[in-house]
Amino acid sequence: MNFNTGSFGDMRRRKALVLVAAVVLVVALGLAWYATHRAPPGPEPTTFFECSHMYKVQEGSPRVCRTARGNTFYDYQGNLPAFAGSIRITNLPPAPVVTASPIVVQGEATADWYVNGSFAVELVSGAGAVVGKGQATVQKKVPGPALSENVSPFAVSISFDAQKPGTPGALVFKKADGSASMVLPVAF
Repeated sequence: MNFNTGSFGDMRRRKALVLVAAVVLVVALGLAWYATHRAPPGPEPTTFFECSHMYKVQEGSPRVCRTARGNTFYDYQGNLPAFAGSIRITNLPPAPVVTASPIVVQGEATADWYVNGSFAVELVSGAGAVVGKGQATVQKKVPGPALSENVSPFAVSISFDAQKPGTPGALVFKKADGSASMVLPVAF
């Protein structure tokens, strides 16, 4: 009875071949994972605009951009057209990240936003709690009637308590006469 089905050398070659194939497979899978999950060189984006230039944007309302490190940014600009002619924020990106207190907001608004040269701005948490508020004051009044379409620059500084990083919130701009408000989503 012969129990020898192959030489000892053939068996070693098969084991070596299986080992090499396993190593090649692991390396190939690692390279494929790295190619799809690696972060591009440079700093992590802090706004939707920066993210959209480095990563793919998921279309929808709002548009969404996700980084390789897991940060998510939303493009809310499409939700603001009703106020495009009456108020404009000039110093913040579309969905700003609010990390330090106070936050300073600058912009321009038509005269109907102001009463006695100011209007209210609130910073609210995602749960709707007011975490900070201030009065936007006109910086340089543009001559014209009170309900004119002339715009005047404004500024407001809002102090707030630290919020959990990554949580949503909003800046709420309120017309002084109470007739309207504009919401600008933020992240803490």
